[in-house]
Amino acid sequence: MTRRNHLTAFFVALLAVTVLGACSPEQTYPMSSIDPEVDAAMGVPLPDGTPCHELYEPARQQDSNGALLPGTHDGDLLSGWAFEMKQPTGFKDHGCQIVTAPHPVRNGSYSFRFEVRDGDCNSYDGGWDDCTNDRSRHELSQTWRPEAVYGQDLYPNRAGDEFWYSWSMWLPPKSLQQGKTSTFIGQFNSDNSARFYLRDFGQGQQPKDGFGYVFNDRNYDLISQDILASNPGIRGRWVDIMMHVIWSEGDTGLIELYIDGDITEILTGPNMDGATRTTFDFGIYNAFISKCRCDVMLTQHMYFDEIRRGTTREDVEISPDDPDEVEATIGELLGAPTSTVTYVEGGGYDFWPYSLTYPPTGQVVVRFEALDPTEVALSDQAVVEIVVTAENWEMFGPSWRAPQDGIEDGDQTTKVRVSVIAERSDEMYGHIEDQYVSVISVDRAPSADDH
Repeated sequence: MTRRNHLTAFFVALLAVTVLGACSPEQTYPMSSIDPEVDAAMGVPLPDGTPCHELYEPARQQDSNGALLPGTHDGDLLSGWAFEMKQPTGFKDHGCQIVTAPHPVRNGSYSFRFEVRDGDCNSYDGGWDDCTNDRSRHELSQTWRPEAVYGQDLYPNRAGDEFWYSWSMWLPPKSLQQGKTSTFIGQFNSDNSARFYLRDFGQGQQPKDGFGYVFNDRNYDLISQDILASNPGIRGRWVDIMMHVIWSEGDTGLIELYIDGDITEILTGPNMDGATRTTFDFGIYNAFISKCRCDVMLTQHMYFDEIRRGTTREDVEISPDDPDEVEATIGELLGAPTSTVTYVEGGGYDFWPYSLTYPPTGQVVVRFEALDPTEVALSDQAVVEIVVTAENWEMFGPSWRAPQDGIEDGDQTTKVRVSVIAERSDEMYGHIEDQYVSVISVDRAPSADDH
């Protein structure tokens, strides 16, 4: 299969506006549309998908407990295993959805979208309860049956087994982890402990911020932890994760971790001592949420696709980018949600936030030019060039205003041209055509309050 890039449509968004100074009551400007349930990096709500449980099928004939099977959507999402909601009591419909473009999709037509909002906690009837244990989550958990044998989709992972695993994940531009909470985005559980976590380490966490792992023994004593890829390069794009594991209670145990096809970590030794099986969970799981140091946990989103298990690397490896087969990643410049704005002469300042769809690997030079600087000024200049990097790609731009020209010339219409200087910019953004915003400056006699 080949990778298809659906992020361009995904990021066409309405951006919030910050008013930097007092404006005339007659002046119009775009208002904020930020919804607290919408990831600020995404800008506007995206269409709902299908709640994951609505696509359950019987895992076995005459089996009343359904699951997402490798055949779901003709194998577009899963291969080699099956999954069901972890702790289904209290599991919300928004917690796990199957979505299509304009949501990010790594391969084919569908991906998994996970969301955790403040207060989202769930449980097993009569068993573990996140709500009373300082946790929140929405995860899918590997479905297994005791009678299944090695090589079957409903077989768990047992001592002596050798498996390859892979999945693609899309992490938002900012870390999911908040405060001093612990946020996990995948885990291998055994029947006597959670053994191996994949974790989104936030700023200020140890060992440092980025995507990494935590490896515990049966008593939850730490064996090893490390970062596999650092921010921001791991974020805002599809990342392919692969693991090669030999499950063992002794020294023959092996865990190899790969990112985008390159091996990043090798761990040896016991990885399921005292256990009879392991299973895999993926989604968003927050532990110790009281350490958030916040009144409300911010809503968390992320995506998964191509969740695979097999007995060889070839069974699970996700095709890398092939320039002859797939569309190259193309960045876009996002900005004003309207083609015309109106200012009153001598009024206050507005800030129009522009953004890029991906963090650039180098720099992108964006030029803002007032075609008639007597009618519109950009940070009190006719031309402003902004160097955009991985540090400021999510929000940049000059302030806008209509200066007082002291001339009774009626309302005037002019334009501001926004362009990317291709020869000085990351090639991902070198194709962008000039954009134009029409500006109407409303004529007004000078007054003492003019800026």
